[in-house]
Amino acid sequence: SSQEMLKIKGSLDKQQKWNRPVPRWIHIKAGSEIRLNSKRRRTRLRLKAE
Repeated sequence: SSQEMLKIKGSLDKQQKWNRPVPRWIHIKAGSEIRLNSKRRRTRLRLKAE
């Protein structure tokens, strides 16, 4: 149904928002401690490794 589709699209939208690099102001605030977003999904790197 359309309600199920909205639920699926909402969760995909949230995942896409999370899949981004760490903001610059965090780099400045934390110094060199935080460089990468450890929870970021890197689909293209996974494909190259195979």
